Amino acid sequence: MSKEIFIPSNVLSLLREFLEAAPELQKIVGLPTSFKVVLDANMAAADLLHKIKRPDVSETSIEECAIAGVLEVHAPRWLDHEMTNSTIPQLAKKKKMDEVELQAMWVNYKQIVQWDESLLEPPSEESSHSDHKDVPYVELQEKIDAIGILSRDKHIGELGGRKLKLEFVMSARRYARAETVQMSLHIGGVIIGTISLEALKAIIGGIKNIYDAIPPALKVIAFVFVAYMIINPEARASIVKKLGPIGDFLSELIPEIGSMMAVAIQKKAEAHTALSEIDPELSPILPLRLDSNQDHK
Repeated sequence: MSKEIFIPSNVLSLLREFLEAAPELQKIVGLPTSFKVVLDANMAAADLLHKIKRPDVSETSIEECAIAGVLEVHAPRWLDHEMTNSTIPQLAKKKKMDEVELQAMWVNYKQIVQWDESLLEPPSEESSHSDHKDVPYVELQEKIDAIGILSRDKHIGELGGRKLKLEFVMSARRYARAETVQMSLHIGGVIIGTISLEALKAIIGGIKNIYDAIPPALKVIAFVFVAYMIINPEARASIVKKLGPIGDFLSELIPEIGSMMAVAIQKKAEAHTALSEIDPELSPILPLRLDSNQDHK
């Protein structure tokens, strides 16, 4: 069984920023996939309830995906009005909860939302729409070309919107978690392939001194370099000789790193599967590659 590598999914947004600031590296590695979605009141309310029922969980799945940058969460300003003046008061009364606590949670939760200030209210109740309160969400989906609306409301489809259920969010979370691991390894592999031998020796030397004490996520540089030695056995003897004692250290890591690379390949497959669950029409993800001498086609 492959050894697991844990890297929190919030690292993915940092990797995106890093790649956006390094266009040449971005050409090789690409960027993580991101989806524009619209959030409606019933899904936001369900998230607040989940946070109350599970205080041990710091982030809901929607929050995790938003922080990772996989979901770009949008909403009409109408959502804020609806939550504050209608949904939360009704929820507090129905569930016998503290409304002040729910309102405070909403203030914190809505930080993940990008607001559209032009959609402040729905059409009048006399309109022909089956549920006039949902109209701003559908209008925003069309306006920003979002993939759909995070909602539990059946009227979304009747109004011409695309309803995204919880299964969509769970697939997005699986993608975020898997992509974080494989992209960290991929970026590390490209960097290792382009820096000088002396710089590499200094980096690996520093890792050697504290290897047992550092968390797995910080071992990536050693992992990807040894992976290169694994997949290029003809180069292994030369590399080990040039690096001296550090090369011996890396050689000792080969069995462990082989297991880590199996995880990277597995995570790449998991990310691909999760994306196909979100949208089967998405292009296949390019396979994980450790060398930096080839260009993406």
